[in-house]
Amino acid sequence: MRIAAFAMALTLKAGDETVEAAGLHLKANASEIWQPDEVFFDLSRDRTAVNAMLADIAGKAVAKSNAGEKVKTQKRIIRDFLTGENARAKVERWLPGWMRFPFVSYSKGASGLADAAKSAAKALARV
Repeated sequence: MRIAAFAMALTLKAGDETVEAAGLHLKANASEIWQPDEVFFDLSRDRTAVNAMLADIAGKAVAKSNAGEKVKTQKRIIRDFLTGENARAKVERWLPGWMRFPFVSYSKGASGLADAAKSAAKALARV
């Protein structure tokens, strides 16, 4: 089954309406098996995306008040919320928007994946 899962993952096209529809229909939820680690934070370098993740976890007011801070500082605050350290309320089972069904974009503008997610959600609502 594990090999089949990997084979299927390799053949699925990210951003495809069919994949989004399958994820929505199956109520796929990676938060049951995934949590951000140091590699995730090392690879998260985009200021806009990190600030959007901070808003996602801590709320818009916290993100707005820390928008001028270094990305490193914002990532530290995100870690604090995920671990419940430094007097932050612990957030359980958080997923970045791009790992959710439906997909959530952290940037403005057109996104093929976001468009596919919207289209899939509309199609499933009619079923």
